[in-house]
Amino acid sequence: MEVIRFAKFDFGYGHDFTIKKSDGSSLHISGYTCTLKLWQQESTDNVILSAGCTNISASLGTTRFTAASGDIAVLGSYIGKVELTRSGERMSVKVFKAIIGDSPF
Repeated sequence: MEVIRFAKFDFGYGHDFTIKKSDGSSLHISGYTCTLKLWQQESTDNVILSAGCTNISASLGTTRFTAASGDIAVLGSYIGKVELTRSGERMSVKVFKAIIGDSPF
């Protein structure tokens, strides 16, 4: 599983995610709303972050999460995913391990 590191309390920066199909090719994300979600590893009921992303290049499957003040505030290891939604459809893609640490780490 991919590991993505975030620095506690950093905000204003963007982190790009490229959404891929199972065959490794880029998923065209035009028309999808992309949301970054982080939750504690032991409980998917305890979501600590649910933040909208901006589609940077829909044809290449690239979306960007830009941290707002307070988004990345609790040290620890989490499970993260980018969730795509559009009319009548929801899919979870790009599942990863997220580590929030003191800056720099």
